Amino acid sequence: MAMDMRDQFYKHPQKIDPGAPAFLWVLIGVMAAIELPLALSDSGWIGSDGWRMNVFLYGAFWPPLLGERFAPLYPGQKALMFLTHTLLHGSVVHFAMNSAVLLALGKGVATFLGAGKTILLLALSAVAGAAVFGLRSEERRVGKACMSRWPP
Repeated sequence: MAMDMRDQFYKHPQKIDPGAPAFLWVLIGVMAAIELPLALSDSGWIGSDGWRMNVFLYGAFWPPLLGERFAPLYPGQKALMFLTHTLLHGSVVHFAMNSAVLLALGKGVATFLGAGKTILLLALSAVAGAAVFGLRSEERRVGKACMSRWPP
């Protein structure tokens, strides 16, 4: 009977480091570098209160851009938004909760798959999630934009 990789992993467990892998901390650091100025802007400490929406316009996933009715703000936005949306959060609490879940689940996945395959899994999950969201979006299916939901 052939032993698959999981059986071998459980019979001969590797030494598991107590902390999360460095690449997860780097990813959280990138998200924090985006969220910190946005949170400070939202609270009125720096800039204006429109920073978050401007960042969302450039990096969030916007299903209406998949059609022909709206033009992207920069070359490549239609493709990049499939990944960049993962770095943006609606608030500090949203960022903190996503970071905690990423550390908790990412450590186990990285221990089992390794860093490279975990990064690939995160990227593929981001693209797949955005694709499903875009396909299920009423604005995309009907071909109209609800201006109360989508900024100009």
